[in-house]
Amino acid sequence: MYGVLIIGVQHFIEEYYGSEIWPVVVERSGLSTLTYQTQKVYSETVIERLIEALGDVTGRTVAELRYQNGLYFAAFTTQHGYDKLLRVQGRSFIHFLRNLDNLHEHLRFSYPKIRPPSFFILSCSLDLINMYGVLVEGLKQYVTKVFGDGLWWVALQHVTGKQKVIQTRQIYPENLLPQMITQLADMTGVSEDELYYEYGYFFLQYLTDSGFESLLRVLGDGFTEFLNALDDLHHHLQFSYPRIKPPAFLIAHMTDTTIDLVYESRRECFGHFVRGQLIAIAGLLYELDVEVELLRCVKKTSTHQFTYRIRNKSGKWPTKKSNLQKAAVMSAIPPESSVHGDSYFSLFPFHLVFTDTLKISSAGAGFQQFIPNLIGQLLSDVLFIVRPKIEITFTRIKLHHHNTFELVLVKDYKLQAGRGISLSQAACKFKGQMCFVEEWNMMLFLGTPV
Repeated sequence: MYGVLIIGVQHFIEEYYGSEIWPVVVERSGLSTLTYQTQKVYSETVIERLIEALGDVTGRTVAELRYQNGLYFAAFTTQHGYDKLLRVQGRSFIHFLRNLDNLHEHLRFSYPKIRPPSFFILSCSLDLINMYGVLVEGLKQYVTKVFGDGLWWVALQHVTGKQKVIQTRQIYPENLLPQMITQLADMTGVSEDELYYEYGYFFLQYLTDSGFESLLRVLGDGFTEFLNALDDLHHHLQFSYPRIKPPAFLIAHMTDTTIDLVYESRRECFGHFVRGQLIAIAGLLYELDVEVELLRCVKKTSTHQFTYRIRNKSGKWPTKKSNLQKAAVMSAIPPESSVHGDSYFSLFPFHLVFTDTLKISSAGAGFQQFIPNLIGQLLSDVLFIVRPKIEITFTRIKLHHHNTFELVLVKDYKLQAGRGISLSQAACKFKGQMCFVEEWNMMLFLGTPV
């Protein structure tokens, strides 16, 4: 045991219980040395003897003293020049934990006889820490604009006990934003549902001011296309916010004047926030005057499913000029210009065609290299849908055909799951688009390995 650990205990005792207690504890422990050198090696039993003696002197339990010493030692190491070394171990607490083994290996340069412990994360749930600061900063901007800067700082002080600057890409406790909304409702007299709605409506402006306007506008040249692309938008945001837990959006039903949209998320408090966003998106991006009604919220195993009815107050949804032009072009193509299916499919080595029972009727040469005897098998027996997060049924795939799909081999999926490895690290994924072929009543997947 290196002396730096014993010196840490000495500083802990002197800081917490007074410098006069240190020699008493040393004597009670049966040790004769009052001063220690940081890089000298001492007996492994020194610290235990000191802690037990401190317990006899103070009347506190050994477990309590070990805990107090552990709390103090982190501050002790930063005071003795290790602050920078500790900070570069990770940009978050989880990254820090994952780098603890590397940290101890680095310490070998200063303490070559160190016998480093081993640390590893057995399991990790991000549910409690998966809110990025961009959401909290958006709330701050809304509160500052509507109620003034002072109210935000008072509310933040009340909720967190301190005033701190929000970093958009930093992770914050999941309950911070709901607690802030509750506190703001108490201070302003505005209901929580109304605050979530107004904040959601404002959030679109905050995103455009933060440089996301171009990304939002390219999602679709119409409101319905935008809604269909929301899942892909959240997937794109994972490049900037890699630990985001994206919600899911689905157009469940559509008429000439209404859209029933399903929003599914782990968060139960964002129902009215999304309602405000939908109205803002329709108005600010597509110049549509819509009414959004939250029909219901259903609690599932680990998510909350919200259903909205969006009504166009002006009547029918606008018809895209591109659709009219496409129809005109298609009708002008002579029948002899059509391409035979086999010729077409030969261009796509990673294509699949499957029936409404999920039976595979055609597969590209690329897929057949990975999965022998693929024709005739069920899609669900050989491939797993990583994205979007849906059941593998023909109906669900058809509903989500607007989204980008990612598939992995079932054998890879089972292997990754057995090793506790994320599906995002799968050995081989196939990314592409599902296309419903109405004339066949079949689904066509056109993809590529990634």
